[in-house]
Amino acid sequence: MTENNPISLGEILRIKREESKIEISEISSHLRVKQSDIKAIEENRIGSITNHIYAPGLIRSYAKFLRIDEKFIEEQLGFLKFKSNIENKAHTLLNLDEEDNLHPSKNISFHALTLAIIIFLLLFPIYNRLANKSDLITNSDLISQLNNVFSDGR
Repeated sequence: MTENNPISLGEILRIKREESKIEISEISSHLRVKQSDIKAIEENRIGSITNHIYAPGLIRSYAKFLRIDEKFIEEQLGFLKFKSNIENKAHTLLNLDEEDNLHPSKNISFHALTLAIIIFLLLFPIYNRLANKSDLITNSDLISQLNNVFSDGR
């Protein structure tokens, strides 16, 4: 509710739906959402919507279904002050604190690189056999060359 508009967005949607003689079940079926989510919007209980992250989009779709002016709905959504979906996802889905970051640790990078090397070493002999070339380097030759490179560097 706002000072300029004493009726809430949920009430506007409910009144328009009732004037159009459309049942909640029809809207939930068309929008493919739970009836309880439609009721929550109409009762201004946005926080109780199953996936409240998507509430602004759901409200837009609901209003579009009822053929309510999109500019008016955007203005009303602005009054509700939804957090951005990025903020909601970080805090809701991952349960992060403000100071947490989403960068991988060095351990993960090291393990990914190690796994890639192991996979390469396992697949290389298969490639040699499929190529039927005896002059290609073998797995044991590759390992001995790697050992030479690393032992020369010390």
